[in-house]
Amino acid sequence: MLLLKAGADPDAGGALAEALERRHEGVVEALVMGGAGGQDVKGLLAKYQGRPPLLHMAVSTRDLGKVQMLCKDGMIDLEEKFEGRTALWLAASLGYGEVVDVLLDCGASWETRDDEGGKMPCEVAYGNGYKAVGYTLARWKEISWSALMAGQRGGDG
Repeated sequence: MLLLKAGADPDAGGALAEALERRHEGVVEALVMGGAGGQDVKGLLAKYQGRPPLLHMAVSTRDLGKVQMLCKDGMIDLEEKFEGRTALWLAASLGYGEVVDVLLDCGASWETRDDEGGKMPCEVAYGNGYKAVGYTLARWKEISWSALMAGQRGGDG
């Protein structure tokens, strides 16, 4: 959210805080740049209701720069779901390997299943024909498991 870096105060008022919480970038921009009034804010929030979170939108458009920015700032919940799917699940389903890599490096969970079919990101990638992406996710699972086990052994003695 470049607007926060430009000086927007998320604690300044209810409308701005709500728009930030819901990640409605257009509403935030209108509030900060244009000084939208109460009715304008309600209309803008209604317009953005039901839209995907910023991270999901960046993933769906394969905007790697925006994905990196959102992850780096730590402002985005990597496990937030839209229509029952995380951003990592979405990237895997579309075969966007470079986006998958960034999300994994940022800490997205490789094991979060979608709400509808209960599939993990590696399963949907394989199922959609993106074997390299599926392999990356499956390999990450092995690395994560190995790191976890190494950490447990290291703590035992």
